[in-house]
Amino acid sequence: MDKKDVKVVILCGGKGTRLREVSELVPKPLVPIGKMPIVWHIMKGYASQGYKNFILCLGYKGDLIRNFFLNYADHNHEITVNLKSGEITERKGETEDWNVTLVDTGEETNTGARLYAVRKYIENDPCFMLTYGDGISDINLDKLLEYHLLVGASGTITGIRASSKYGQVKTDEKGIAIHFAQYPLLDERINGGFMILNKDFLDHPLLKLNLPIEDSLEDLTRHRKIAVYLHNGAWFCMDTPQHFEHLNQLWKSGNAPWKIWQ
Repeated sequence: MDKKDVKVVILCGGKGTRLREVSELVPKPLVPIGKMPIVWHIMKGYASQGYKNFILCLGYKGDLIRNFFLNYADHNHEITVNLKSGEITERKGETEDWNVTLVDTGEETNTGARLYAVRKYIENDPCFMLTYGDGISDINLDKLLEYHLLVGASGTITGIRASSKYGQVKTDEKGIAIHFAQYPLLDERINGGFMILNKDFLDHPLLKLNLPIEDSLEDLTRHRKIAVYLHNGAWFCMDTPQHFEHLNQLWKSGNAPWKIWQ
């Protein structure tokens, strides 16, 4: 299978209510990390590994996402104006060699129905990639695809170790703290997105209903048709104002773990 033919579906329609302080004016996928929105960081991670065909499921304030890509060249566009003559010199910076399909899937639509709404773009492909519009990672996508094809499941999700929402403290027998960790990694795995699904997944009856995609995944899990690719590297989500601050601090430091491109 040529990875250039594997399409990447990104769920970009949610409202991000827990991120309201930051995302009130823009949809969650457009919340910035540095100068560029998180959806750009997600797509950059895919494209840097050769996966450049994207389908974005739009919803809440989808017109802003559409306008971002329609005017993408402006983000790397420099203009010099001679104030005396009025002469304008334009210099276009580097752009991306991506194919981006933008599909309005409804403002109040759940994720399962959003995927079903774009099925015509992927139903003839053996499999496709799917992820959420708020999660970034340094995952090796070639290894993920190789694993999916090897196990032969209907779908493969990426299992990551999430951080606890609380600090962890350990004490000795006298009650004296001997270890403290802020937001330690949990032992349990969670679905971190970065999924690969076979085309027969699109025939699941729950996708025709306005339900979260997790309902379909849970049903197939009961029938042992979902595999889990264990990723022990970096993974972050943009779910709260604290996440926003943390991700922007990492990016500003020049050591963002998800930045695997040059």
